[in-house]
Amino acid sequence: MSDETKVPWPVWALVTVICTCITAYSVIYTARQSPYKPPSTDVESIPSPEVESTPSPEVESTPSTEVESTPFTELTVLNELAPTQISEDVQVYMNSQLVAQLLVNKQKPTASAKVAVSSFGNYSYSVIADGYFMNSAGQIERYQGRGDGVIEVSQGSIFTITLTEHGLRLVPSPR
Repeated sequence: MSDETKVPWPVWALVTVICTCITAYSVIYTARQSPYKPPSTDVESIPSPEVESTPSPEVESTPSTEVESTPFTELTVLNELAPTQISEDVQVYMNSQLVAQLLVNKQKPTASAKVAVSSFGNYSYSVIADGYFMNSAGQIERYQGRGDGVIEVSQGSIFTITLTEHGLRLVPSPR
């Protein structure tokens, strides 16, 4: 036997695993730090075919006018104060985006909002309301309600916020 000290195999295996982990970490870290850039092509090194060039005719340019994109249609959302209601603050969301906030009270018993949509069709909605009512004993009670569903939007659609047995809904109104 030689005088050299032998490293036990478990220690050797542990060192190998640690080195592999460090190498993997450095590769991942480097990859995250510098995004991949494909090798650039040197334009001068690419031979170009012989092409006879002709001068291009002069074209008079006119200033461009920006075209403002307008929505395809809009719908109207209405809210009215109920007979025993004192006030109500309603938020209407369509496709998870706040599109209207309507506040009604004794001074302003109706409120409406025009909502622009990109096209006709079905839209998901949520309605969240915070209202105050006068109960039969003459006491003020707070009501917080919500509801959601799907509405079908066509040209000139009008929807009224209505409390139903299934919660608040946007109910189509006659035009």
